[in-house]
Amino acid sequence: DAAKKQGKPVEEEWLQLLMSSQHKQNKKADVVATLEQLLQTHPTDQYWSDMFTYLLQGSSFSDRQNVIYLKLVQKAGLLQPDEYIELAELSIAVTNPGDAKTILEEGFAKGVLGKGASKDRDLKLLNLAKTQAAEDLKLLPSIEKEASGKPTGEALIKVGEAYLGHAQYDSAIAAFTKGLAKGGVNNIKDDVNINIGIANLALNKKQEAISSFKQVPASSKLALLSRLWVIQANKAK
Repeated sequence: DAAKKQGKPVEEEWLQLLMSSQHKQNKKADVVATLEQLLQTHPTDQYWSDMFTYLLQGSSFSDRQNVIYLKLVQKAGLLQPDEYIELAELSIAVTNPGDAKTILEEGFAKGVLGKGASKDRDLKLLNLAKTQAAEDLKLLPSIEKEASGKPTGEALIKVGEAYLGHAQYDSAIAAFTKGLAKGGVNNIKDDVNINIGIANLALNKKQEAISSFKQVPASSKLALLSRLWVIQANKAK
C-alpha cells in the first residue's frame, strides 16, 4: 500500500508472498486478484499458466466461449498440441472452419502438429478445415445478406464470427456491430464484445480493443476473461 501511495511499482516478491498467504487461506478470489497484478507488472509464462488454471476452475463456458479462452492461451504463447486440436474442433463445431484452418496451419508451421502417432489425424483435420473454410468463404456474402433480414442480430453475430475466423477483421467488426444494434442477443453480448476486441487487436487498434473488452461488466462470468484480454492488449506494441 505504501508503494502504491508513493507511485512506486510493487515488488514481485511482495506480491508472491501475498499470493502465497492468500492461497494458504483458500482465498481464491484474492489469489486471482494478486495474480492479475503480477501479470500486469511482472508477466511470466508461469503466472499465465497459473491464471488459466484458476480461470477454468468451476467455469461453465459454452463452446464459443471456450474458443475465446483458447485464443487467449494462444495469444499468451502457451497453446499446447492437444489444445491446438481442441480449438480447431471447437471452431468446426460452432461452424467456424476459418478459425480451425488458421489455428491448424499455425500448429503445422510451428511443428507441434503433423508428426508422430497423431500425424494422420492432424492432416485429416486440416484438410477438413480447409475444405469447409473454402466453402464457407464462398457462401458468406449470401449468408450475410440473409442474416441482415432477420428480426434479431444472432445470425449477424454468427457472420461476424465467421469473418473473424477468416481474418477479415473489418467485416467481422461491422457484422458484430450490426448484430448488436438489431438486438435479441443479450445472452451472447459479452462474447461479442470480446470478439470485437480481438478483431481490433488484430488490426493493431489497441485502444479500441481495450474499450471493447471493458464493455464486459464485472458481474459477467466472462469478466475475468475480458480483463485478461485487456492485459494482453496492453502488451501489444
